[in-house]
Amino acid sequence: MYLRKNIQVWLILFLVLISLLSCKQNEETKPKLYYEKHLVSDKPNKNPTLILFHGYGSNEKDLLPLGKGLNENYNVISVRAPITLSEDKYAWYPLNLNPGKTKYQFEDVKSVKSEMVAFIKAIKQSLDLNGETYIGGFSQGAIMSLYIGLTETDLVDGVIVLSGHLYDEMKSEIDFKDKFPKIFLSHGYHDRVLDFGLLEKNVAYLEGNGIAIDQKYYDAAHSISQDNFEDLKAWLR
Repeated sequence: MYLRKNIQVWLILFLVLISLLSCKQNEETKPKLYYEKHLVSDKPNKNPTLILFHGYGSNEKDLLPLGKGLNENYNVISVRAPITLSEDKYAWYPLNLNPGKTKYQFEDVKSVKSEMVAFIKAIKQSLDLNGETYIGGFSQGAIMSLYIGLTETDLVDGVIVLSGHLYDEMKSEIDFKDKFPKIFLSHGYHDRVLDFGLLEKNVAYLEGNGIAIDQKYYDAAHSISQDNFEDLKAWLR
């Protein structure tokens, strides 16, 4: 009798331990960033997924309509950045907007990249998304998308860079022997937020090292024009 009770106690403890470990594992794989989603109704786990990152001072609602309008066969995940600037305004990393000051600290950029990579892995597992994965964004979100796409080449199949840049500090992390995802890059000639001339140098650097980039440029400022939308829509077909 004593032995049987002992076995029962140990069995209960074992089941409790298994339950706790399972909860911990689920918590670790749960996406940590807030997001909104639009999943295709027919077998979403087999369809391609588009994960979108908004620009500085915006939020997850900004790019969701754009993503839904690009291709009806794509799942769309629109993500909110972790830093709150004010009500409904968020950022991926801090920017110093004062003239003559360093605009960013690269340690902040690297830190949020880790968060975003973890999110991409977690959301695919959490929603059981097994199709191709595309990431993209506008402005600050585009900068981070390009950074991830060039340095985490096994993670995504395509990258969308809408009015973005490549920071000099990112270049040392790129292994040009890797197989890179497809890249769609667009920019306005009259962009005063992220200079077009600097972007041209970025593109020349990447292409000079063998990275193929589909480029589209417009008679526009720091924005996503209708022509830009149509070109991206065609690229995703």
